[in-house]
Parts: sequence; structure tokens; C-alpha cells
Amino acid sequence: MDILTNIEDSVMKFSSKRDKLKKKAIGQFFTPKEISQYMSSLIQLNMKKVKILDPGAGNGILACSLLCEILNNDFIEEIHVDLYENDMEVFELLEKSLDQIQKLYKKSRKKLTYHLIMKDFILTNLTRWNDDNFKGMYNIIIANPPYMKLRKNNSEYQGMSNIVFGQPNIYFLFMAMSIKLLEAQGQFVFITPKSYLTGLYFTKFREWLVKEVDIEKFCIFESRKTPFNKEKIVQETIIIKGKKSKFQTELVEITNIDNNLKNHVSKPIFVHNKIIFDKTKNCYIKVPTTREEYNALNFISKWPKTLNTAGFKVSTGKVVDFRNKDNIVNEFEITDLKVPLIWNVNLKNGKFTWPVKYKNKYQIMKLHGENKNTIINSNYLLIKRFTSKEESRRIQIAPYKKEMLNTKLIGIENHINYLYKVNEELSQSELLGLFIIFNSKIVDSYFRVLSSSTQVNANELNFMNFPEVRDIINIGKMGEKYKLLTDEVCDGILLEYF
Repeated sequence: MDILTNIEDSVMKFSSKRDKLKKKAIGQFFTPKEISQYMSSLIQLNMKKVKILDPGAGNGILACSLLCEILNNDFIEEIHVDLYENDMEVFELLEKSLDQIQKLYKKSRKKLTYHLIMKDFILTNLTRWNDDNFKGMYNIIIANPPYMKLRKNNSEYQGMSNIVFGQPNIYFLFMAMSIKLLEAQGQFVFITPKSYLTGLYFTKFREWLVKEVDIEKFCIFESRKTPFNKEKIVQETIIIKGKKSKFQTELVEITNIDNNLKNHVSKPIFVHNKIIFDKTKNCYIKVPTTREEYNALNFISKWPKTLNTAGFKVSTGKVVDFRNKDNIVNEFEITDLKVPLIWNVNLKNGKFTWPVKYKNKYQIMKLHGENKNTIINSNYLLIKRFTSKEESRRIQIAPYKKEMLNTKLIGIENHINYLYKVNEELSQSELLGLFIIFNSKIVDSYFRVLSSSTQVNANELNFMNFPEVRDIINIGKMGEKYKLLTDEVCDGILLEYF
């Protein structure tokens, strides 16, 4: 049994016995051997002396994989590694892992020293974070940071508040602090959730990140189950590799990692940094993984507006079913005090149907008092909020026309977003034009890149690139001659018009 397999087996035995709630509470997910080896292979080893940081070491498999890589490198002579881990039980595994590696090094001509630090990584280095004159101390960082949400009164939150917005997750604070500790031109490899690329709560972090580093490579996993399948974790995950530099590489490499990890990667694509790194206030990092997604980004990047600046807005349905369960009834008659309630089951194959008989999705909501949960019956484009990554379409929609239901008010359940015009009612041409745009494969591919989760987020829709209103109207008029607006037909209309 090789040393990395031995290290992985030890931690899997430990992990299987550990309470799952405790692991979740401290954001603890151990990196598989295959991914550790792949991440280590991305680092360029071209110096005689190297100082390495693993800020959330766990059992040490990432650092040990890199140290095994270095053993086969003829150039490097001296290595020092700092490894942070503040879980006492895991710390014992870390000690055993590094002891095994040291035995290998003693048989070589290379000199290895290491420091195992049982302290909180963020809090230990806050002084350096706040020191504008600090220039870094490491050549290489390799990390799988912990993943858990922080409260606003948390010490880590307070100490790094200049890059925090809303409710943060500790993993991006680990990324930021690690980069702060990196020397100029020093290399980093991180495996993390994908959410920071476009998520709203990561906006300030992205603003900081793109000014500090040169991201040279993105590695995307084909399946959410792949990276931590031995831990039975389902999460959209990404590996990034780069260096600390103010200058961004012009062509960024993007690679898909296959599901079985045997071949590791597919053929990479190279994308211009202007397409990836958004210059709007959201600072989105848009990472296409296929030529189709790249073409969609390139196509839509030329649209001059956002949905909001074009005069439209997407909001989320106001009716939360468990908070209104006494008012949601299994009836079908619309009256002044009983309005239709629209659920995701009322949207299917691009069409709106009401009523629908479906278990617990009752179609009528009784009104009381101020009726804060209802909206005016008007023309809307309805959009499902939740779809899975594996579904053929991320954006699933249906046009809703006010004459479809004889009512003054309607209720929209919280699992649906609705698109409307801010200062006036959507015209029929605008509604049809919006349907064609959102029903196209082009926009669906674009949104798969933009979306940081399986949720179709209203904020991400509101700030996506969008055409002028006159273009939307013209697109709608072009669509009037078609009996069936399939996604291929919608693509054809957009390609013909623009």
C-alpha cells in the first residue's frame, strides 16, 4: 500500500465513525487521494527552496501529495511546510501522516521541515491581514478550506469585515487569508464550492480577489457527486490554480474533470479574461465549461443592458406555503376572497395550466386583511426557482397572460420567480420576446455559467446582460409567425436578429 492510500484509508475509517452533525458544524470534508494528486500536479516546481502553507490541513493528504510530487523533482532541495489544524482528533492523524512522509524524505537528499500548528488559522493571522506593508511569506498554498456559514458576531467575520457582505461562509475567508500570506508570484491551488464565482454574498470578496491574483486555470467537476463521493457530499465544486499577481493572464484555461477521475480531465478550452471577469458592480466570475457555453457568453456579452436597466425586474413569489397553510385550500372556485395560487406544478413544457390537481399543491388561497402576499393580475413571465444541474434545462419558464384567470389578484408560491415591467404592464410582444430569449439554449447555457447553485436566483437574473426594449419587442414580433417555439427555434430567432 502506498503512503497516500494509507493516509486516505486512515481518515476514511476515522470519518465513518465521526458524528455527521459534528463534521457539518465545523465544515469538515476530507480531500480524496486522487484529487489531492491532481491538485499537486498543477503546481510548477522550479525553485531550490520552497515554503508551503496548508491552512486547513485535516489529515494532511494535500500537503503530503505535494511532498510526494516534490520527491520526484530534481530541482527542489529544501522544503518547509506549515500546516494548520485545530481539531485535536484530526491533529493526531496529521501527525502520523507527516511522520510517514518524513521517513521517505530521510531516505532522499532533500531536507524537509514542517510545523504543525493547532490554532485557528484566521485568528492567528489577523495582524498580518490588517498590515498593508506585509509582503507574504509562502511560495505555495494548497488548500481545501472548511465549509460552514458564520454569524455576524463571529471573530473571523469581524476581523475580515472589509471583504464580507451579508452572511459569509468561512471557506472564502480561508482563501483570502491564504492569498494575503502568499509572496508575490507565489502559487495557489484551492478546491472549494463554486458559489463564490457569482453568489451575491461573495461580491466584496470577488472585488478583492480579482485585484490580488492571476487565475490561470479553472477545473470544473462534471458531477456534483464526484469530488467528495467517498464522503457522500453533494456540492458543486471547483479547483482554481493561479499566482499572486496584479496582472491577469489573457487566455484562461478551463478544464472539465470527468466523473471517474481516471483520466482526470477533458480537453481544455482557453477563454479570454474579458469574458470571464465581469466589470459590472457584481464582479461575476463566469466560467464556461463547453464551447457551447463559451459561445453563449460571447454572444450575450454584447447586449448593452441588464434586465433591470432595461426596465424589467424579477421577483420571487411571496407565498410561503407553511406560513399560509391555513389559507391554502383544496378548492378551485375563484371569488373576491379566494384567489388562484400558482405553484411550480402549474408550469410545464413552457406552458401555464391552472388549475392542476397535485398532492398538497392546493390551487386556491383565501384572502385576509391587507393581502401582502398577493400581486396584481397582469402579464408575467413565470420562472421556476429550482432545477437540478443534471436537468436538460436550468431555466424553465411559462408566459402568463392576465386573461388566463378571471381575477384581480393572484398568489405566486415562493418556488417561482416572476418577471414583469417596472412601470407598466408587459405588452404581448414584450412577453413573447422575453419568452423567446429565456427559452433559447443560448440564454440557458449562459445562465448555467452565471448561476452559482441549482437555484435560479432573482438577483442573478436581474443583473444578467440584456437587450434593449425595442429589440425585445422586435423579437416578439418575429416569433408570432411560429406555431411552436422550441428552444432551437428561439435560438434561430436570436441569431437571425442579432
